[in-house]
Amino acid sequence: DQLRAALDRAAARGALVGASMPLAGT
Repeated sequence: DQLRAALDRAAARGALVGASMPLAGT
């Protein structure tokens, strides 16, 4: 399903941003 894929990508992107934000904020 397209919506499911979009949500999955959004979740993965959110996790990536959340993981990289502390590193970029140093």
